[in-house]
Amino acid sequence: ERFYKGFWKIYLSKLGLINEPFLLSERKYGKVFFVRNSDKGVLKEFFGESEYSMIDFSEFNSVVDVGAHIGVFSVCAAEETEKVFSYELDPETFSILEKNVIFHESDNLEIFNKGLSGNKGTKNISRNSNSLGTSVEIERGNASESIEIFSFEDEMEKIAGDLKEPVLLKLDCEGSEFS
Repeated sequence: ERFYKGFWKIYLSKLGLINEPFLLSERKYGKVFFVRNSDKGVLKEFFGESEYSMIDFSEFNSVVDVGAHIGVFSVCAAEETEKVFSYELDPETFSILEKNVIFHESDNLEIFNKGLSGNKGTKNISRNSNSLGTSVEIERGNASESIEIFSFEDEMEKIAGDLKEPVLLKLDCEGSEFS
């Protein structure tokens, strides 16, 4: 927990004393994001464990982030690229993504509350409070609502005119990247 500045907020959240998303800062770069207690690991994943350290966003003009979660990848990409398109299917997680885009004043970042997959349709989403994501493919929690899934190909056709090469595509959509 010492990876974060304001780590005491994590404990208050675990105790149920903070029920809304709260601002949390990671220590290495001082980046601040709205998170829920279950989201804090994404900061550690991105900044602490350097999972994405090999990516130089400045080498790309456009980024498409499918499975944007709370927007850590998207916001960081928006700091160094011309245009970012972010897709997050879970309405609860999307609301935090929205907060982070506004907080960071990421005007070149467009966000969509949509799930993308190989085929259009409707699927039940499942949530697990101990996990970083929401799943439409992998059963790991209680199915809580039905969500419309859009075709990845159709969505890419819609934004194709706004994409400038080179384009970075990040797919982290809890199993839907395989469908």
